Formats: sequence, C-alpha cells, structure tokens
Amino acid sequence: MVFVVIGAGMALGFSPTPTGALTNIRPEGAADASDVLVAVTQLGRLIGVAGFGTFCLNRLDSPGTQGSGEALWVGALALSAATVVGVSAGLVRRRRPTGSRQG
Repeated sequence: MVFVVIGAGMALGFSPTPTGALTNIRPEGAADASDVLVAVTQLGRLIGVAGFGTFCLNRLDSPGTQGSGEALWVGALALSAATVVGVSAGLVRRRRPTGSRQG
C-alpha cells in the first residue's frame, strides 16, 4: 500500500513538471529546452542523493540496527522538511512589476 501511495505521488509530481516547464517554449527551441530540463533534473537528483545520503550516514552514532534506524529516521525527517520547503516555494506566485499590463 505504501508503494502505491509513493508511486501515485511521484506520478502526480513528476509528470506535470516537464509539461509546465516547456509550455512557453517556441518549437524551434524545444529540443534545447528539453535537454536543459533533463540535465538540471538529473543534477538536482544527484545533489539530493549525495547531500541527504551524507547527512544520513553522518548521523550513524552507534553500530547495528539501532544506529541505522535512528540515522534513517533523521534522514527521513530531513527529506520531509525539504519537501515542505520545496512545495511551499512552488506555491509562491511571482508578482508582476507595477505598471505592467496584461493584454
């Protein structure tokens, strides 16, 4: 059941992202924009795995399952906090400069 929820969340989060990012791109620039989007996405995943992996491994205070469980719990809390920050940042709308008109 947990994997169904995780899979549904990933599908809802990752599927609209490329579509939303590429909606305002002209057709002649679509290939370059898509390449940049893929590269930035992979770089973000790389940095996230390295950063949170290092954070989690540095929390290993004692050997065995107890230490691993505590480190995993701290890593999961840090990932949850980062998710909340990311979602909050995505919900903030950009303000239009004063005096600009939408026609």
